[in-house]
Amino acid sequence: MFGRVASRGAAAGVGFLASLVWANCFHKETYGRYQIVAAAMGVVATFCLPGLDDASLISAARLKDGNLAPIIRQRLAVAVVGALVLGGWGAARYHSSDAVLMSAFLVTALVFVPIQLQSIWSSFTNGKRRFRLLTLGEISIALASLAGVGLFALLGWTTGAQLPWVVLTSFGLTAAVALALVAVLPGLKHNDDRDPSIVTYGHHVTAASLLAWVFKSDRLIVSEVLSAPDVALLSIALILPNQVKVFFTAFEQIFLPKVSAAGSVREAWEYIRPRITRLWAAYSALGILGFFLLPIFIPMVFSHRYVESVPYARWLWLSLCLSSPFTFLASILNAQRDKSFLYLKNIASPAFTLVLFLVLIPRYGLVGAVVSRVINHVLVVILHVVYFAWALKRSRGADRGA
Repeated sequence: MFGRVASRGAAAGVGFLASLVWANCFHKETYGRYQIVAAAMGVVATFCLPGLDDASLISAARLKDGNLAPIIRQRLAVAVVGALVLGGWGAARYHSSDAVLMSAFLVTALVFVPIQLQSIWSSFTNGKRRFRLLTLGEISIALASLAGVGLFALLGWTTGAQLPWVVLTSFGLTAAVALALVAVLPGLKHNDDRDPSIVTYGHHVTAASLLAWVFKSDRLIVSEVLSAPDVALLSIALILPNQVKVFFTAFEQIFLPKVSAAGSVREAWEYIRPRITRLWAAYSALGILGFFLLPIFIPMVFSHRYVESVPYARWLWLSLCLSSPFTFLASILNAQRDKSFLYLKNIASPAFTLVLFLVLIPRYGLVGAVVSRVINHVLVVILHVVYFAWALKRSRGADRGA
């Protein structure tokens, strides 16, 4: 287990290095504009049938490998439409106000399709419990992004006008690695058995996740009501807390195959229960430690240009550390294809957060963006605990009845 977490940490470390290059070698304005492109790309990706990732994981874990071909075909089809939307977005919004940013949108659209296949590969490989291959792929993708931005930093080509070329190189290399990884998928299949209900469930996940773009929108709202440098500050505040998600995902990926293969909520809970308390205790200690160390770490690593992001990063870090372990409860419910929970969580949470963003960011700026996220973390924990307790009680009743 710790080998997987360490290797996942290595991949995260490479990605973190890319962020360091952006923050230290490029002007704050340029980094902010890059984050606008990345946020827009994330928004469009949430409409490209993201539930197919869940379908890939469950199919692999339950040996329904024949589902892989239709899953890839469907993702390709919607990704092509997404690329057109992304290019149109950049042209419509920035053609008269920011030609460089428009160009960055257009080159991102060119490599959008292959990048969208990478998550299918990750999910299917994870479901097969091929953790070494998964780690190698994750590190390769992170290195591709780092190589793209690092090349321009080494050559000193860091002016704002270089942004489209940096984006094209970085995302282009990422797309190339994604295509190479997808080419490996046929060799992971054990059979051609299909279960269309799993793919259908993936569509339910997509429908329930259509508001997932909300969590990318705060950077876009900040760009409209404040400025690109403010987007850069918010992005730096999010970088280190996002590492909490990365490491937690590593733990989650270890347990997901067995959770996905469990026959009931009760069975999955019996497997997770001995582990979740220790994880929560470890993450709580990490949250408290980071809360006091980030004021030292951020100026030292990202330079004093980003010292204003320290208070935002501290509270985001703490709230994510305290709330992340409860995601295991959602993983159990998702593996059992609980549609009621799926829609409740993925509609109520982002809808409420969007309202907070729209109300608080224009009035309070970056403080409003951070407060909105912290409130969401608290409410999601409450939802997970209350709904899971009810689902577990129902599962135990069904087992006794059987």
